[in-house]
Amino acid sequence: MTHKSVSKGAATLLAIMLSLTAFAAVPAAAEGTTSDSISWGVEYDWNNMDEDFEVLTGLNIVAILEDVADAADEAGFEMYIGEVTSGTSRLYVTQMTGDDVTIDDADGDSHAVTEHITEMSVIHAVMQNAIFLMDWEDPNAGTGVEDEDPTQQGAGIDIKFTIQGEQLAVFSGRYVEYRNANNEVIGADSSFTAALSFGASSGVDATFSGGDDDVEINIEVSFSIGYELIDSQVEWRLHEPINAYNDLASVSDGDYHSVAWVCANQAAAEENDDADGGAYYQTHAETEEGVET
Repeated sequence: MTHKSVSKGAATLLAIMLSLTAFAAVPAAAEGTTSDSISWGVEYDWNNMDEDFEVLTGLNIVAILEDVADAADEAGFEMYIGEVTSGTSRLYVTQMTGDDVTIDDADGDSHAVTEHITEMSVIHAVMQNAIFLMDWEDPNAGTGVEDEDPTQQGAGIDIKFTIQGEQLAVFSGRYVEYRNANNEVIGADSSFTAALSFGASSGVDATFSGGDDDVEINIEVSFSIGYELIDSQVEWRLHEPINAYNDLASVSDGDYHSVAWVCANQAAAEENDDADGGAYYQTHAETEEGVET
């Protein structure tokens, strides 16, 4: 069991990038500079949301809205309900082996390492629109009332309600991991930018009529919010190399049943290693029989 030091601020980003690095299976052996790369990605077209929702739940949204409109028609109302969702969500990851370089670890010792680069891009852009129209009119309303003023006969309702929403998220990150000739991790550098925005608007345009009198209502509401991270840089260096990828390979080879890399108690780590702050990590390997190493 060994303790490894890492800045707490890098923990979340480090976990994401390490997971992507392991998942995409970039060649572990560092044998000099190469231009070989591995790219993969996923994409979702939000124009297919209604069909996909029906496949997942068995509910046909379009058919439900049509049934509501038909029921209103039987009750004497003219009604229309429509909704459209459009846009795409994309995740792209590219990994490559970079240059052979020399870096210093957290103790200032030099190591000959090879760069293992992961670049990730996330783009999410979606627009949602919905409209509700209703119209009802009864020209004979009030005619059955005794002494009713003929000018006050007839009634009607005309309502239009709209709603619109926009979502935008953009993330671009670059993670460079440094491994020695034994495929042990010495440290990593990362940089990323991000932008998020959300906006929504709605409006109501309604007219209520009774005889010669009309009451009109017009309301519009909108809001938007956004956040931008222009540039973030994280540098991570270990006090000594960590054997994380070789441990994972041991699981694939059947040497171990499982491997876990967990954050240890900081106070205990400082007491054991006489360190001076930072977060610490322990590597646990367990055989199929449950024996921890």
